Amino acid sequence: MRGTFITWDRETGQPFHNFITWKDIRSEQLCNQWNQSMRMKCLKMGAKFVHFFSRSDRFLAASLLRFTTGMVVMRLVWVLQNIPRVRQRAVEGNALYGTVDTYLIWRLTSGKVHATDPSNACITGFYDPFLMKYADWALNMFDI
Repeated sequence: MRGTFITWDRETGQPFHNFITWKDIRSEQLCNQWNQSMRMKCLKMGAKFVHFFSRSDRFLAASLLRFTTGMVVMRLVWVLQNIPRVRQRAVEGNALYGTVDTYLIWRLTSGKVHATDPSNACITGFYDPFLMKYADWALNMFDI
């Protein structure tokens, strides 16, 4: 259930689509494109190089990265590319994203709290568990 997410309008609270579960495979072609891209090959090679010298687990993890349809980040990128209203509202700063817990917290607090915990954030694919924050480089790389 941690890999299930939804996007909704900040102003109206209305979801843009149904919950998208970890079993959704609409982003399969996108995953394949990213995994075979020069950008990913360079990222992995660079991470291997840095890991060799630093021995940091953070860079080892990055060197092994492979996108699958089960990863939230790829399904969210698919949503942003294929549901124009979500992209438009996101550009305006009025689209929210969250897993089931985030959406429930937001609804139960009448839109006052938009939060999750690190264990849920980690499943997104753009949260850095080593730094305990969302990775700006990943958000920028995926245009989120």
